Amino acid sequence: MKTHPKTIALAIAALAITLSVGCKGVDLAAMQAKATGLATKYAPQLETGLTSLQGLLKRTDELPKDMPVVGGLVEKLKTQGANLEKVKGMLAGLSGQVATAAKDGKGDADITKMLGDVDAQVGTELGQVTTALTEVETGVATAETEAKAAALKLSVDKLGETVGAPLAVQMGKLDELVTKAKTVPAGTEGLEGIVTALEGLKAEGDKAKATLDGVAAKVTEAGADAAAAQAVIDTATAEVGATTTKLEGEITGLAEKVAGLIAGGAAAEFVKALSTGFEIKGAGSGIESQLLAFVEDATKVVDKTTWFNFDRVVFETGSAKLDVENSKLQLTNIVEIMKAYPTAKLKVGGYTDNTGSAEANKKISQQRAEAVVAMLVELGVDKGRLEAEGYGPEHPVCEANDTEECRAQNRRIAVRVTEK
Repeated sequence: MKTHPKTIALAIAALAITLSVGCKGVDLAAMQAKATGLATKYAPQLETGLTSLQGLLKRTDELPKDMPVVGGLVEKLKTQGANLEKVKGMLAGLSGQVATAAKDGKGDADITKMLGDVDAQVGTELGQVTTALTEVETGVATAETEAKAAALKLSVDKLGETVGAPLAVQMGKLDELVTKAKTVPAGTEGLEGIVTALEGLKAEGDKAKATLDGVAAKVTEAGADAAAAQAVIDTATAEVGATTTKLEGEITGLAEKVAGLIAGGAAAEFVKALSTGFEIKGAGSGIESQLLAFVEDATKVVDKTTWFNFDRVVFETGSAKLDVENSKLQLTNIVEIMKAYPTAKLKVGGYTDNTGSAEANKKISQQRAEAVVAMLVELGVDKGRLEAEGYGPEHPVCEANDTEECRAQNRRIAVRVTEK
């Protein structure tokens, strides 16, 4: 029996349709095209999410590790990273799921519903990821702002150590030099120029200190502009550093000049020969003339309020170590006075200004008083004729204690006659 050619053609066509469509009449190519379209639909959003995730991870990695919030932000990013990988996997395997469903006998309606469910789930997942990443981005931005503010505050605080402390040291030396220069009699040749130079240096030092004191306020004014805030810090660092360097160099030179005036006897207005043959030389209103006048005047009685200030006894800045070179001349004068008046006894008092803690001031004033007593003993006075006491900021001669000049007057060593 022969089969008609038309019948064979129809059979082949039917077989092709069956292979293409499946047992339930599924258009596999069309369904896979839908799956591909779904992956294409969400590809930009998925890529945006992954890019955002990587960027936020990089930003959190740059935050200080000791910030409490950082750990939480990283964990949230890891969670959203896992969610994005889940979505990516769902979309990548969708075409295969369609083929498997068709092979398992699922029809167009079933596969279309499956694709719709995936569409809805992916949309929901990506929406949640986007919302979560936005929240994390806000948290990271806040942490970055706080970190920058903390870093700037630390930079401001460190200015006190890096440039503030060196400036304070030089200003202390300057105050001591000003005090020492005051022991030189007015009108001494060269003194006026030295005083003018010292006043100029003090003005520059005060200006530098004001600059330093104003940094915090200017940084606050800069607000979120980190670059502007850093510029304030850098400018202050440079200006204060330059002033400190200038002070250090010029103070050294001026100190040599003042020491030269003192050593050369330029400060010797008061001259008196003692019974021992020793000739006392000192300032007209200095401690030597005042102490001798008190000891020699029988009408002046010993009390607890009559003190005489040393005007040429100097200590190294911030310590109780005597500057022997510049202090020995006056201390020698006191020793010679005590030799000439062997029954006289003295009490040495140490004083400070009101800056710093009272306890620390009391301690250094005691140490300085003891250092003077020790030198007097070394130069020949019996220790039994001397005593020392540190009073710290008590009994200021300049009660305001509100300016450097005033405080410099309060930083002193004085003596009181306890027996004639």
